[in-house]
Amino acid sequence: MKTFLAAIAVTLLSSVAGAASPAVEATLALPRTEPQHYVQSALTLVDLGAAAQADQIVSELNALGLTDAQYADLVETVGTAALTRLGRELPAAAPVVDKALAAAHAAATSPARLESLVERLSGERDQAIDAIRSLRETGAAGVAYCMEQLAKTDNDTIRARLREALVALDPISQPAIFEATGSDDPNVAAEAAYALGRLAELGRTRSPIAAALVAGRAFEPGPPGDAARWAYGKLTGRIPTIGDAKRRLDAAITELLAGPVLFSDGVSAALNLDVQLAARLAADRAALDPADQRAARQALLLALETGAEASPDASSTSDLSLVLGAALEHQLHHAARLACEALGKRADPTALAVAGGGVAPLAQALEAPHPSTRFAAAEAILAIDPRQPFAGSSRLADTLLYFAASEGDDAAVIASPQLARAGETAGWLLGAGYVAVPANRGDDALRIATESPDTRLVLVDMSVSLPGARETIFRLRRSPETALVPIAVLAADSRLYEAQRVAEDQGGETGRVIALPRPHSPEATASLAERLVALAPADWPDADKRLGQAKAAQQAIARLVADGPAFYGFDRRADRVAMLAGLGGSDASLATLESLGTPESQQRLLTAASLEVRPIADREAAADAFAASVRAHGVLLTSDQIRRQYDRYNLSAAAPEATQRLLGRLLDVIEKKAEK
Repeated sequence: MKTFLAAIAVTLLSSVAGAASPAVEATLALPRTEPQHYVQSALTLVDLGAAAQADQIVSELNALGLTDAQYADLVETVGTAALTRLGRELPAAAPVVDKALAAAHAAATSPARLESLVERLSGERDQAIDAIRSLRETGAAGVAYCMEQLAKTDNDTIRARLREALVALDPISQPAIFEATGSDDPNVAAEAAYALGRLAELGRTRSPIAAALVAGRAFEPGPPGDAARWAYGKLTGRIPTIGDAKRRLDAAITELLAGPVLFSDGVSAALNLDVQLAARLAADRAALDPADQRAARQALLLALETGAEASPDASSTSDLSLVLGAALEHQLHHAARLACEALGKRADPTALAVAGGGVAPLAQALEAPHPSTRFAAAEAILAIDPRQPFAGSSRLADTLLYFAASEGDDAAVIASPQLARAGETAGWLLGAGYVAVPANRGDDALRIATESPDTRLVLVDMSVSLPGARETIFRLRRSPETALVPIAVLAADSRLYEAQRVAEDQGGETGRVIALPRPHSPEATASLAERLVALAPADWPDADKRLGQAKAAQQAIARLVADGPAFYGFDRRADRVAMLAGLGGSDASLATLESLGTPESQQRLLTAASLEVRPIADREAAADAFAASVRAHGVLLTSDQIRRQYDRYNLSAAAPEATQRLLGRLLDVIEKKAEK
């Protein structure tokens, strides 16, 4: 390296001021026998202002076809900073730099190297310190490997050294240490507690939940309890008591349910780590006081949310309702759905009763922001089959009508005043697998998005009006149907900052609202849609699930319209019921129209039976339903509708015999009833 730089220096000194060509030629003439020579030459050429020649050197480096080992060695030789600068100065070098850095990272975090470093932990103190220093450079991979080895080793010395390594890997290691304090492995739990206490000694733990992580185990016998008591003292300066532990656990659970755990900048943790930790602390809290029913319900709630083993069926209807209410309050969607399902299995009408006449959590769940919770609540109420009205009963009809409208599409709504641009974006989304509907006003976009259970994403342009983008997004978030649907705020470059502010007001990416430049190609639009859908909550129903829900909802509507009870209010929604049933050709749809007994329902049956484009079997079924509706409710058609039906028959002279016979049969039904 020194010889290389000296050669360049001599050349530069011998060049006249401002004459860069000799220096460039000298650099190009230098031998390049090792990969690092290419990087050094390219950087020198960049410094000389010869970017084109530097690009050529990079092309030659890329053409060498280096192995991963050679790339890793290149990083070791020239350093990360030099390579990063090369990628920054020369866009053409970015792929080469990415390959080199990726290979270096893979080599540094390979199982063989991590194993070697951990083995060195059991050596002399200086050797162990060097190994810990090297482990720091492995980042998250080193943390994961140390945790894995902590559970495997039975060597006390290595266990202690692994703990030291985890402390040295702070702050990257903090999420793993926090989680490991609740490990079922007593050795892992003990070492994690000691690590947490050591971090407290070093002044590196500022999280308000840290003490609670060891509070629950501080009263256990054996190594985990010893470690927890020691760590608790380091974190709080106090000897743990049951009362103090309860207060700290309650405060930590509240903190965790209010938002994610906050670690140092640049430290990533699992998205649901806050809920996972809250669930474990709730179990600790319940164990400290088995007679505390509130703590037991909270432990059940969080166990349901995290998928831990829990038995909601063993709880009383009252407790399950309280668990459901808490799940709705904290938007723990998985727990809410499971609580609804448990209440449905119990089929206890008291689940819909509240002292003082309020709305029971099960009825509230009909307006939950997650569709899986709303549908589970509807199914639970149908299973309970109450015979008396209850607060919020009318919500069931609206919920069933909403789910029954699904067509199984993945739908997108585009709010933009420029319909040409919105139409172009809709076309690109269609190519990405979405049925997209443009709207030139905010109100229209809101109506379209909230009416369809198939809405998967919404795009709101900053230029939309009536109302504007900010108000449109606010209303989308206030509606249960779109409260969790991912939203993109689109803007021209000049308004992107403003769009980002609008998105941040709704929680940004955490709130599933992101600001993006307007897409100008099919590829950009597909990428946008992919990014948005990834923000949707877990358990969001896919197309097949939505079609299954639609079928179940249609069948439930048909039964309730025919047999009641009447307090659900389907009679007040007759037009919506008729319109929805008229869109389908299923037995449930025909049964609904037959039972509904309104002018619109009879007209829809008559139309379904008369259309020649439909299969004759479907038309016959519609004619049977029409005849049954007339027998039950009389002829409700207007004189104009009856006259049009006669015109259909008169124009069918050239139609197939089956069509003529069917149309004649429909007139016979009308005439016979009229004669009576």
